[in-house]
Amino acid sequence: MSNVVAIYAGAVGTGSLGWQIYRERRRLRIDVGVEFEHSAEPVRAPMVSWGEDPKRDPIESQLTLIVVNRGETIEWVRSVWIEDAAETAGYDFEDRMGGDKELKPRARVLARVAIDDLPFDPSGGFYGNVRLASGQLVRSQLQHLDEVILEHVADWNRTTET
Repeated sequence: MSNVVAIYAGAVGTGSLGWQIYRERRRLRIDVGVEFEHSAEPVRAPMVSWGEDPKRDPIESQLTLIVVNRGETIEWVRSVWIEDAAETAGYDFEDRMGGDKELKPRARVLARVAIDDLPFDPSGGFYGNVRLASGQLVRSQLQHLDEVILEHVADWNRTTET
């Protein structure tokens, strides 16, 4: 009977240790994602003056690259950039990032650019890329601009000019 208890205790102990190792490895796993938001924003802050008809200021289409840490460990974002679908041209956010950015668990880091400031035409699709301090490269799926927002910006700016 003591052999059965010893075998049972050994199996439970081994299983418990295995579970602890599995849980710790899963907790320490890097889980960072790259997402995009496409928006229409004013080119400058709106100015209102009393007694005059308010003028419609132009708006521009902007692209926001979002780095999300879904993991449970702190990560450091070293660089963020966008590439066209053909991977022949890109835009690096290095000047806007100002060095490595701390990315806490369940937090995000943003980088924003006006579509007109991109050195390539994003209408054919684009990727978002993030290099972490660990050396890991995280890449988004192929993204496309929101046609409704592009049409809204064009219509708004067309009526602003008249």
